[in-house]
Amino acid sequence: MSESTDVLRKKVAPARAAVPGGSSVSAMLRKVLPRVADKSLSLDILVSDVRFGSSEKEQVLEDLTDFDLIYLMRAGEDQLGIASLSPGLMAALTEIQVSGRVSDRPPPERAATQTDGIIVGDILDRWLGAAADAAGSEGIADALPTIGYRRESRILNRRNTDLSLDPGTYKTMTIEMSINGGAKTGQLKFALPPSISIIVDNTANERIKAHLQSMEAPMNAVLTRLPMPIERIKALAVDDVIDIPLAALSNVLLEGVNGQKIAVARLGQLNGKKAVRLSPNGNQSAERGVPVDVAAEEPALEGFAVAAGPAQPQSLPELPSIPE
Repeated sequence: MSESTDVLRKKVAPARAAVPGGSSVSAMLRKVLPRVADKSLSLDILVSDVRFGSSEKEQVLEDLTDFDLIYLMRAGEDQLGIASLSPGLMAALTEIQVSGRVSDRPPPERAATQTDGIIVGDILDRWLGAAADAAGSEGIADALPTIGYRRESRILNRRNTDLSLDPGTYKTMTIEMSINGGAKTGQLKFALPPSISIIVDNTANERIKAHLQSMEAPMNAVLTRLPMPIERIKALAVDDVIDIPLAALSNVLLEGVNGQKIAVARLGQLNGKKAVRLSPNGNQSAERGVPVDVAAEEPALEGFAVAAGPAQPQSLPELPSIPE
């Protein structure tokens, strides 16, 4: 495209609407996005509408089409959302960079490719960066949903989007654009998880602490662990008996669901039911992974014995009662 043609195109383009709303995010985007598109691509765009809302994950997925260009957006390590460009916007941004012009042909109905993602990704990054800078300068950064998010390089399809997003409610921002006097129209949409605010006041901390006290914390009482070859596991059958060392009765490990050792206990019974009693200093020993009340001469368990079918297991000693 020659310089004279570019100047002529700008002169005949329809005038952009006045920007209402003062320092609102909507007004800021109406100014910043066209400015970046003009400077970076000599592309004339009009931001015709900016809408904010919230949607459940299911609605976010339903609003996508098979032809959208979808990027994963990330903030920190685990805050994941998406940015999506409609086929019209993707086609306009691709055409201006490949051929130097935007045609008035309808966008092709095809799935977006990684090549599309590479071509379009730079201008999207420029838009995100310029919007963040402007929002910071105007003191409205807290109102801009994309603050703190960066674009991941790979693109997604609808199935990968479903797998990438956690269930829940997402903040949405939809930006309607008209490109080169209406040659093409399109949407830039964001769906991002709500920001996580850090609670620092003591009153809130006490409320949370009171709530946590009533939450269930599952624990496992592990009598012993017996490693064995896979072929022996596959050969196990009903009524087979696995021998365990007697020392295990006084060295039951109390563990959290993630396998973290909480304490060491001994097995017994209380009111006719099996029970465990924590051993003295059991929690400290458990943290070091050292069982308590184990005689030094007791040999470590190297294996196990399986008694098949009719063979009768050795009788175990009576479990001691735990006094109430």
